[in-house]
Amino acid sequence: MNKTIYILLLLFNALLSAFSQVLLKKAAVNNNKSLFLQYINLTVISAYLIYVIVLMVNIYAMRFLSIGIVTTFSETLPLLFTIFASKLFFNESINTYKVIGAIIVVIGVVLVLL
Repeated sequence: MNKTIYILLLLFNALLSAFSQVLLKKAAVNNNKSLFLQYINLTVISAYLIYVIVLMVNIYAMRFLSIGIVTTFSETLPLLFTIFASKLFFNESINTYKVIGAIIVVIGVVLVLL
């Protein structure tokens, strides 16, 4: 397969990872009556199952792409997506520091892909 397909797969994987983080945040803001229910509920379990799928796809992608590319996509792009997802789903602010950090991440991704 073409490397472009694997890069697109990693982009989708980064979106899934951000979605997993949104689920974990959603579970964290819910006030459960017990500590057990705070960690063992459908939202948390779903988030971790998604994260396991993300890890499996990353391992699969490493067969066809360099570890630098896979790690760059899997570790940095979810941060970008999570910033915007937190604004969208939780109305969290996007301040100057987050924007500067996001720009640095994008520059880093571009440099790794060159």
